[in-house]
This record gives sequence, structure tokens and C-alpha cells, in this order.
Amino acid sequence: MISAAHMISAADLARTLKQVDQKLDLLLAYRRIDQAASLERIYTSARELLAPPLNEVRQMEVWRLRGEMRQLRVTWRGELEHHLTGIKDPFQDGWFDWLVPRRQSYDQEVREKISGGQLRLMLIEYSLRLDRVLAGATGTWDVSSATLADELDVIDRVGGLLKEKAAVISEPRREPVQRMIECIEAMVDNYRNLLHQHHGPSALPELR
Repeated sequence: MISAAHMISAADLARTLKQVDQKLDLLLAYRRIDQAASLERIYTSARELLAPPLNEVRQMEVWRLRGEMRQLRVTWRGELEHHLTGIKDPFQDGWFDWLVPRRQSYDQEVREKISGGQLRLMLIEYSLRLDRVLAGATGTWDVSSATLADELDVIDRVGGLLKEKAAVISEPRREPVQRMIECIEAMVDNYRNLLHQHHGPSALPELR
């Protein structure tokens, strides 16, 4: 009877944990949808604001939208950084001897954790591109260059953390993560070059 009670208790616990995981996944999915909806709203609102001749009121509203996008980028960057920080190096933790027999599965686990941040990188890059279009369209390119340079420095720091965590994976299995590293390096380099070129609104694509 005692054994049966333990089995029932364990089954109930497993079922409860599964339900919690499902609800957590649902909350995370809703959060991603909410963030994507905010970005789409910003894009649509910016198109409407820039359609007629730009006046001071409309320019201030575009500036406010750019602030909302910056907040989204900070959120995505923070989530990515937190995600990467949670990846542990088995050499430093002193349990590598136990890990050796399952090294391949561990590499796969780390690779999946890192790849989970790829969507955030894509959203950050898209938001930066839209921000530059809006800065050029409202004549605030030069004013916002310093803040963009600071933001790129922080993104570059996250890229360094990404490299550090990728080094945990065995060399033969590191290729998919390496492409993600190249993506964040290219993003930082491209926008830094764009700042150095001092291009004005005429060099920017039209917001469509």
C-alpha cells in the first residue's frame, strides 16, 4: 500500500509538472506574440506618420515610437544575455569526467539553447534597420548616432558572451552556432560602418 501511494504521488507530481511546463510555454509564446505585435504596430504607425508632410508633432511621435523600439531591443538583448549566461562550462564546474560518456548529447543540448536566441537576434537587427530609416526620415540621424554607437558596443559584448559559450561545444559540432556568431558580428560591423559613412536620408530605403 505504501509503495502504491508513492507511485500515485509521483504520477500526480509528474502530471502537475507537465501542466506547469505547458502553461509556461504558453505564457512565453504569448509574450513573443505580444512583442512581435508591438513591433508591427510601430512599423504601421510610422508609415502613417511619414505619409503626409512631416511637422513637429508627427516628428515627436516618430521619436516616441523609436523609443519603444529601443525598449524592445533592450528586452531582446537582455533575454539573450540571460539565456547565454545560464549555459555552464563543464570544465569549470568540475564534472567533465562524468560528462564524457554523454558529450554528444550535451553538445546538442548547448547548441539548441544557443540557437534558441536566433529569433531575438533577427528582431534586434530588423528593429535597428527600421530605427535608421526613421532617424533619416526625421532628420535626426546625426543626433542619434552616439546612442546607436553605445548600443552596438553592448550588442558586441553579447557577441563576446556568445563566443564564450560556443567554445563549450566540441569543435566538430560547433558549425551551426558559428553561423550565429557570424550573424551578430556582421550586424555590429554593418551598422558601425553605416555610422562612419555619415549617410543622410537619401541613402536610406523608403519605408513601405
